[in-house]
This record gives sequence, C-alpha cells and structure tokens, in this order.
Amino acid sequence: MKVFIAIVLIIFTVIVIIFVTPIINRQSPQAAATGGTLYKSEDDGENWQGISKFQGGDISKILIDAEDKDFLIIGTSKRGLWRVHRDGSEVTRYLEALGDGAKISNILNPAYSRNLRALTFYQKRGHVISYVGDKQKELLFAPLDNFGFISGFEFGGGRIIKIAGSDGSLFQSTDKGEAWTVIARFGEGIAFMEVNPENFNEIWVVNGKGSLYHSEDGGRDWEDFTRSLNNFSNSKKTRAIAYDAKSGTFYHASNYGLLKSFDNGRNFEQVKMTVPPSSLPITAIAANPTSNEKIYAASLNQLFISDDAGQTWRSRRLNVKGVISQILLDPSNSRRIFIGLSGL
Repeated sequence: MKVFIAIVLIIFTVIVIIFVTPIINRQSPQAAATGGTLYKSEDDGENWQGISKFQGGDISKILIDAEDKDFLIIGTSKRGLWRVHRDGSEVTRYLEALGDGAKISNILNPAYSRNLRALTFYQKRGHVISYVGDKQKELLFAPLDNFGFISGFEFGGGRIIKIAGSDGSLFQSTDKGEAWTVIARFGEGIAFMEVNPENFNEIWVVNGKGSLYHSEDGGRDWEDFTRSLNNFSNSKKTRAIAYDAKSGTFYHASNYGLLKSFDNGRNFEQVKMTVPPSSLPITAIAANPTSNEKIYAASLNQLFISDDAGQTWRSRRLNVKGVISQILLDPSNSRRIFIGLSGL
C-alpha cells in the first residue's frame, strides 16, 4: 500500500512539473481591468492600469498633447476624437466632424488641444479637419465615396502637410492646407506611411498589397523595395512601419513578425523575438525616444520590450480584450507607456 501511495505521489509531482509549472512561469503582471481600451504603465511595462473613464472604444491613434503634456489626444475608430488626462481624472470629447460616429485614422503631430489637424472619415468619405480654437475647418476631402485618408505628417510649423489616401494618392500642401496637389499616385491604395522626422523629404509607403516604396525627394520619385520582403513569408501582410532616426533603423511589422533595415528598406533582417516567425502578427511597434537600443513590439495582447536593440526580450501578457494597436512612450518620462486597443 505504501509503495502504491508513493507511486501515485510521484506521478502527481511529474504532472505538476510538466503541465502546471510552465503555465505559472509564463504568467506576467496583468492589468486589473479587462473592459477598457486605454492602459498605462508607470514602470516600463511591469504593471498596468486601465484608464476606465475613457469610453471611446477602439483606439486608432494616441499622441501627447503638445500644449499640456499631462494630457493625451486620442483618435478612435468609431467615436471621434478625445482628450484624456493621463491618470483618467479628466475626459473630454470633440464634436461635429471630430465627434461621435467619426473614424479618426490619424492625428498630425504635434497636436495641441485647441490647434490640431486630424484625418477623419464620416458621411461616407475622408476629410482632413483643422481645429483651431473652437472652430473646425475642412482642409481636404476625398473626391469619391468610400475613400479616406490613412496617414499624414506636417513640417515647418504646419506649413507643409503630406497626406496619404486610400485611393493611392499622396497629397501635399505648402500653405498650411489652403491648396493641395497630388505629388504621387500608386496603383493600390496607401495603407501606411512613415516619414523621417529629421528629414521630411524621406518617406516610406506601403500599399494595400504590401508593396514597399521609398522616396528621398519628398515623394516625387520612388524606389520599389518590395523584393526585400520576399524572403519573409507573410511579410506583405503589413501591420505597422516605423523609422527610428536615432539609430537609423527602419522597422517593418507584419504577420511574419518584426523586421529591421539599416539601409532604408533595401535589405531586411529578422529581429529575433521569442515569438516564432509567422506564428503571431506584430500589431504595433515603437522606439524609445531617449534610447536607440530600446524598442517595443506588440503581438495581440502581448507586449515585448528589448533593452538591447532586439537581442533579448522581456514580455508581458496583458489581461485585456482586444489587440494592442498603439504604443505611445512619454518623452518626458521614459518609464511611462500608454497602449491603445482595437478589435473589440
């Protein structure tokens, strides 16, 4: 009988070691709330807190308010534009073209609470809206129904604006949005656009088929770098692109995983993460504004952080519903991170 009991105990111990212990070891600090879409960490991703007073739903863009850096300006996929204190104590909503029912695809950076430009979709088409004081002004609208504007950047105090359209057009204004010209057209709609913040003539775009293009003259002439992605399966299912000017690294996130290029996209190499290639999509990426070694990548509800340019990673699985679609690092506090969710 004693031998039988000993055997049972041994079997039980083996089962615990094989099945239970790995599950415990994989667990990470969790965000307490599960129903919201806006979260913050004050300790570089170790612990998370939901900002429950924000009720805007799926988040499409997050920026720091350039006027008061304690506030965030947040674009949503269905409920317009919001301004939220970083601790959730104050939440306000914009109205009219930026209000409930509007899809905000992008907010031009820098954005001030009472002086900003946003790309919005309502009444079946895209619009570029300027908000100054309490007045809204339409700067540009899509000429066809069901087409919108995907991404935009401004330079020189807002004098030069570049806007990417889902019809494949790249628009530019050199007089703060009063008049526009099309400087390039692509065969497919533009899905992503990135600009070198230290040289606004350098631009990357990815179209709806995942083709990658690069320009060094402000968008007049383009090189097709799509072949550089051919060695990475599922890499043309792009999820995000980003350029880190500090390190000169161009990042490409997709259903394959995370890639990086040191020559503007002509050649890529895999960023070796703890997620195997093509197993989970990389849904958001960000570079730390104070360190060229630190990068952040999200895969669904998981956040991965590297302190050594992608050589090693630490990860946190957040107890949230939805997909991490936005990562914002506070430039005034490198340990403060905000994430936005979508796909609820």
